[in-house]
Amino acid sequence: MAREKAMEAAARFLEGSNPDAITVLRGDEVPESQVLEALKTRGIFSEKQVIIYRDPGFLVSGKKGPGLETRLKKAVREGKDKRAARLLGRILSEKGLGQEDLVELGPEEISGMVKDQGLAGDELENLLKSHLEEIKRAISPSSHSGLGLLSWLKKRKKGNHFLIIQVSRRPKNLPIFKEFIDACQIVDLDLSSRKGKAATAGVSQFVREQLKKQGKEMEKAGLDEFLRLVGTSSLSALKNELQKLVNLTGNRKKITRQDVLTLVVRHKEEELYKLTEAFRKKDLSSTLLSLDLLFDQDIHPLAILAAIRNTIIRTYALKSVSKACSQNSQTGFNQFKEAQWPEIKKTLSSMGAGAISRMHPYSAYLHLLSPYTESELVEMLEELPGLDLAMKGSKLDPRFVLENFFFRHLS
Repeated sequence: MAREKAMEAAARFLEGSNPDAITVLRGDEVPESQVLEALKTRGIFSEKQVIIYRDPGFLVSGKKGPGLETRLKKAVREGKDKRAARLLGRILSEKGLGQEDLVELGPEEISGMVKDQGLAGDELENLLKSHLEEIKRAISPSSHSGLGLLSWLKKRKKGNHFLIIQVSRRPKNLPIFKEFIDACQIVDLDLSSRKGKAATAGVSQFVREQLKKQGKEMEKAGLDEFLRLVGTSSLSALKNELQKLVNLTGNRKKITRQDVLTLVVRHKEEELYKLTEAFRKKDLSSTLLSLDLLFDQDIHPLAILAAIRNTIIRTYALKSVSKACSQNSQTGFNQFKEAQWPEIKKTLSSMGAGAISRMHPYSAYLHLLSPYTESELVEMLEELPGLDLAMKGSKLDPRFVLENFFFRHLS
């Protein structure tokens, strides 16, 4: 949503000028000094220029994601040398080094100072020799203070350059942010930061505006039900569900509560439950359908993976213990509950699997009936760390990773 708003504002400023006049710069790659250079440079194909600066370090507070060292290693491994050079400059700056130290110490000494970053000495020396200017631009603390941009904003007059600063979350306890508020026009899209009635009112207004753009409106009872089912924390989930309602109500202008109850996907927990149930039954088509709905609801793929992992572990544990206890897995539920579950439960507790031993007997019974063999369950468990790594650190789409896993094991 924030990216859309930024691009809309850029398009309004350019008024039909060349779209190449928009430059997007990332705060973890580009120092403030480079943004200032871009704001002072005339475009080749268009006099008007838009600079979108995403998550500058001076406006990032709280959890910042992977550290500089992790991003440095990733950039080197992917062959993104300029980005790696800028990150190296940031690291050296945090270690107290300045531009003059780059000359006095030389590549070998500096490489020795950052050996703990897990990079080979020749990799660091290559950055120092081939991209020294990029490192110099990033090594100065003033390159990341925000003061240069703040000064530019305060002195700016209407001209051919337009700066958009986009942050993923509202900074907390950063004095400089208050100065940027005074110097800039602020568009707050962080609905999750609002509480109580303010949050509901903000989301309600957002829903009405989205529907109005498409010539629709929603009755109050329908809107209340919509927010209850979809929630108020994810703009992408709200937009996805609204688009479904718009498409499926056709030419009808008003969306009713019944439309919402009929068409809107139920809340996350219910859909996750449906996915694990379909997975446990080895039902590929239903599993893929639930996966699609969960991605529409903007559920994090690692949360989906965790739910699958829990299902596999529970199923394997129950099958293994049942086999060890010489139990017949083909009995009816009542016989299982009375004759088999007490012994299985006792064995699980003695093995330290207290959470599984506390399962409802019927849930345990359904897991025991799962069509997977123990060897199939072990094979899937062995694959899970690789799936986790692929979704965290590779360029593969998490949906593709999960779908590929399901096709291999549920077909």
